[in-house]
Amino acid sequence: MVLTEEGKIYACGNNSEGNLGLGHTYSSDNFLQVHGLTSHKVKTIAAGRHSAVITQEGRLYVWGPVFKGDKALLLPQELRSNKLMLNISVGEKTSAVIDEDSHVYTWGTSNNQG
Repeated sequence: MVLTEEGKIYACGNNSEGNLGLGHTYSSDNFLQVHGLTSHKVKTIAAGRHSAVITQEGRLYVWGPVFKGDKALLLPQELRSNKLMLNISVGEKTSAVIDEDSHVYTWGTSNNQG
């Protein structure tokens, strides 16, 4: 994924689980604008097992295989909170987000090692 100076998101690559946020699972060698975020200015992007962004307004959007065992999200979906989100990290097994009160929330594929 890439973030432009205007706050737009473009993605390319393997899309077998909806990681590009295009509404389908066809992969692309060309950068295409992520669907559903055109009315938002994005300030932070993260990609790993799934994809995520935080908007200038502190809203968190995710797509791809976000939660183990759930169907992959093919388009960005907001994970709503009554707090503003400040930063996001997405890895291959674990994801974490920090809110405006410095609380850290994590989720991932397993918790067998805590």
